[in-house]
Amino acid sequence: MKALLALLAVTSACSLYSGSGGGSDAMCAVAKTPIDVEMLIDPSTNQCDSFTIGGGGCACEPCPDQGAGSGQLIPGWAQCDSACTALAEQACLTTTGCHATYQTNDVGTTFWTCDAVAVAGAANGACATLGAQDCSTRDDCTATFLDSTMTQVPTTSFASCAPEVPAVACATITDEATCTARTDCEAVYTGTNCTCDEHGCTCATETFAYCETPGRL
Repeated sequence: MKALLALLAVTSACSLYSGSGGGSDAMCAVAKTPIDVEMLIDPSTNQCDSFTIGGGGCACEPCPDQGAGSGQLIPGWAQCDSACTALAEQACLTTTGCHATYQTNDVGTTFWTCDAVAVAGAANGACATLGAQDCSTRDDCTATFLDSTMTQVPTTSFASCAPEVPAVACATITDEATCTARTDCEAVYTGTNCTCDEHGCTCATETFAYCETPGRL
């Protein structure tokens, strides 16, 4: 799933113009405009940043690929939009090339996003030893980000990297709370004193019976 990001640099021929005052000074007129904008995920914040490929005022030299307004070379970060983006937690954990992220605060830790792995080469080593950038290159690792609400503008920062642990099958879950907390599972109940019609049933009491994968025959 590690697609290589093709980075393009604008090259343009130089045309020399004589100064109107008859002097020998010459100037190089080079027309450069941004040719593309990449939206990439900053692994230290898990937020999208924009990068302009080409363009800008670079005198007579080709413009380097650089972050918009930053002058930095485009890093090997993951694309903001990918086939992983819309995946739920468990699908993310089991899909090759996808990297799950979590957000933690005073309330607890919750699944946050599913991202493509970064285009940079996969880093070696145990997940727990990796920093933000290296963690983002591994689809067998998950990243947790600290959600800080202490400032007026909430910010997120990389907290830790850990091995991904796919959840157990829905059918093996035996308690209601765990089942209903999983978006990929469905809780099934046993009802008593029920009244049913073509629209369904209404029961006086409902007791959790078991957990299953939606759509199971």
